[in-house]
Amino acid sequence: MSSGTIETAILSPTQENLDWLADWIRKGGVAALPTETVYGLAADALNTGALRQIFEIKRRPLYDPLIVHVENGEKLLEWAEINEDLRRTVLTLIERFSPGPLTYVLPKKSWVPELLTAGRPTLALRIPAHPLFREILRRSSLALAAPSANPFGYLSPTLARHVRESLGGKLHYILDGGDCTVGLESTILDLSRSPMRILRPGKITREEIQSVLPDKEIAGYIHEELDDTVSPMAPGMLRRHYSPRTPLCLFFKMEELPLAKEENVARVFLSRKDREEVLGNDFFLSEEGDGMQVAKRLFSLLRELDTSHSYEKIYCQCPPSHGLGTAIADRLCRAAGLPKKGP
Repeated sequence: MSSGTIETAILSPTQENLDWLADWIRKGGVAALPTETVYGLAADALNTGALRQIFEIKRRPLYDPLIVHVENGEKLLEWAEINEDLRRTVLTLIERFSPGPLTYVLPKKSWVPELLTAGRPTLALRIPAHPLFREILRRSSLALAAPSANPFGYLSPTLARHVRESLGGKLHYILDGGDCTVGLESTILDLSRSPMRILRPGKITREEIQSVLPDKEIAGYIHEELDDTVSPMAPGMLRRHYSPRTPLCLFFKMEELPLAKEENVARVFLSRKDREEVLGNDFFLSEEGDGMQVAKRLFSLLRELDTSHSYEKIYCQCPPSHGLGTAIADRLCRAAGLPKKGP
């Protein structure tokens, strides 16, 4: 598939278009679909030819594993080779958090394609909540691999037009599901080891998971920074990821923010409420500092500033690493290519 030779269409979610896309994917095609987290580049998880298209379209290295999306818990368990105790644990989590933005890393069945796992003995599985993605799952009767629908390493897309801006000419169809409600990729929980641990933080926090598994040990999140010599256990663990092309600099306290009144430098703040003087190059992720709004707008605002070509640098405030702030700080540190630091 050569770049720039395909006409990319954004499709409205009509019944006819949903049937068309389900059939397209069944026949080995790839399409961008909305999820509650970000837009995903979806293909039949058992079709190696379709999976290779995903890697080619994204320019994603083969050492980075994919997440498989399924319709329900019964179908999720069909992919995993687990004992009865782990099965009960997974079902407990599914009952509380799925469908939703939680991904389960589990020992895989022997027939799972190597392309999904980068040769690892584990597989990442999720039950998405977005009604349109679930419709495609139901109508296609498939499990779908669906990494973020963007060039590898770039900011994740939260609108259909984001996908077309960065992958237009490389895929045929994008399903328009509006703005993603979460805006950050799913929490990834590794249940293949003891204690289990979070590989990638997201909307669902360690504390929330621990509350439904009070008798299980869940290790605290460790911000690993892998390079391209190591195959990660799950997506989103490389040191540099989710990055704008414009250099991104982080600050954790207001006094760390350099004087940036120059018009070619953008300044991004978590909240407007603490800013007395607002400059023309100041931007806010939330009016009141609401974490969910910050998460939802993060990639979209960074993309807007990046694609405007109006700024030589972007300075962005980084939140403390607790609750949802852990996920936001993780994305920002990887976007800036920095080791995790700060409060």
